[in-house]
Amino acid sequence: MANKTCCQGTLPDPNCRYQFSRKAKDKIEGIKGLVRKCNAFEDISFNDPAPGSVATLTPARREGKDVVPSIRDDRIFKSRASIIQDIMDALVDNSNSVVGVYGMGGVGKSTLLADAERRIREEKSFDLVAKADVSENPYIKRIQGEIAHALGLDIKNDEFVSVRAERLHKRLENEEKKEKKVLIILDNLWKGLDLKSVGIPCGHDSKVMGCKILLTSRNRDVL
Repeated sequence: MANKTCCQGTLPDPNCRYQFSRKAKDKIEGIKGLVRKCNAFEDISFNDPAPGSVATLTPARREGKDVVPSIRDDRIFKSRASIIQDIMDALVDNSNSVVGVYGMGGVGKSTLLADAERRIREEKSFDLVAKADVSENPYIKRIQGEIAHALGLDIKNDEFVSVRAERLHKRLENEEKKEKKVLIILDNLWKGLDLKSVGIPCGHDSKVMGCKILLTSRNRDVL
């Protein structure tokens, strides 16, 4: 290792100090050049949490617009309880059949959904709660299987998607006749999902009024 001191180790070697200073100056100039080229990175840190929203989609639009209460707060942990309460309020509102939560990836939608689901089960807001993860490449049979399992319906031996969908739909109709409220949670939608092909009643013509749907997605347009 080169000696970086002089005067019997009492002082730093001026030559080494000069070389280190030149290297540091070159690096600083290089960094400044990169910053000038990348104006997009003027702000590196953010004090506020990433934005998230709760979108309530109603069967009939109110005054020509979808009802979309936006939830933003200075601290994400404080806002979580408020967002969950908004989800709960939207679900118990009979004018809503579908409630959607959207926000950019990484803001904690799945965690928020898990907290909301736990509260729904604790408060017994619904008689039956079924949840399925849709993911980027949805596999209809798996989604059907997860929902059927939560409803206590065995469709393992049904090979065709259409047959499984029909049995799911009939099961939900039977729960309606028993005056039971059912919540179906579909997490992580990346694109539009044909609910009827899954067996989930939807639309104005649906006779299963006791069934509600809770969705999460990165994109509001998907909801």
